[in-house]
Amino acid sequence: MGKKFRLRTFIGEKGNVVCRLPDGRIVLFSKPYDELMEPDQVVDVRVVNIQHNYIIVEPTNEPPAREEQEVEKIPEINEILEVEDTSLIKKLERISEEGYGDTAIIASGLLHIISLQNLIIRNIREIFEE
Repeated sequence: MGKKFRLRTFIGEKGNVVCRLPDGRIVLFSKPYDELMEPDQVVDVRVVNIQHNYIIVEPTNEPPAREEQEVEKIPEINEILEVEDTSLIKKLERISEEGYGDTAIIASGLLHIISLQNLIIRNIREIFEE
């Protein structure tokens, strides 16, 4: 007990606001925090009770309002760009051709990944434009 975590809240199966530990256990908030928490908050918490399949925590500081939190924006399909940095691609091509050992293998692998990424992006754009 007393261990600290930083977790993101979400709505649980019963409609209450909960979190989940990396090991899969559900995280419940102690009273009165259970009624104060909102979904999609990033909260620093301290463990106050450990059970077999869940734990009970309380926030270590006042959670910020949802509007104040930094939320990672998911890009729209039009905002996803193909890798067109020719200088990067030329450098990777040179390394994969002239490099030795692991360096050449990594550069070659990165070129394949960039090529696949660009192909996937083009295909997704075609699907959404239809």
